[in-house]
Amino acid sequence: AHEVQMREHIIEAGVKRIVTACPNCVKALRSFLAADERTSEVEVVPLSVELAEMGYRIDAEVARKMVAAATPESGAALGEELRLAPHDSCPDRDTGEFAESVRQLLPDGAVCETKHNRRKSFCCGNLLRAAGKPDRALEQSRRHGQEALEARADALVTVCMSCAFLLSKQQKDVPVFHYLELLYDWRID
Repeated sequence: AHEVQMREHIIEAGVKRIVTACPNCVKALRSFLAADERTSEVEVVPLSVELAEMGYRIDAEVARKMVAAATPESGAALGEELRLAPHDSCPDRDTGEFAESVRQLLPDGAVCETKHNRRKSFCCGNLLRAAGKPDRALEQSRRHGQEALEARADALVTVCMSCAFLLSKQQKDVPVFHYLELLYDWRID
């Protein structure tokens, strides 16, 4: 019902291109728009791709300041090399568009990879939580924190607000930032 209504609005408005910040939204929009020949040509683009192509980059000093505010004892806060570990979202595994573009947005030399990244990434825990398995979800989230520590990351950087929220609440090993927080120097509460 919601998809049909949205599809009709897109047709009526003559939309040819949609830019969205959310990997879940990109995947869902592409799927339901492709199901109707009237909307199958509508392009759905990740915001992070657009920003990277426009030349946007996260300022290293802004990222360092934000990491230091979250964890004053981190290496970045103490003047060491800034180390940011991207958390790659489940819906992006097939295309890697968000994974690639967020790495382009991060400051030069700041990317450190966790053991499970890109196509080998695993869920933050939200799918398990939604399936009624909160203990397994907690385990997944904490595992991400542990992998970030193993990579000597100062913080995890997500492209998904749901991942950012759950990883922030479920693990305390490293702070978690959505990439837009770092890009715009504005912490979302």
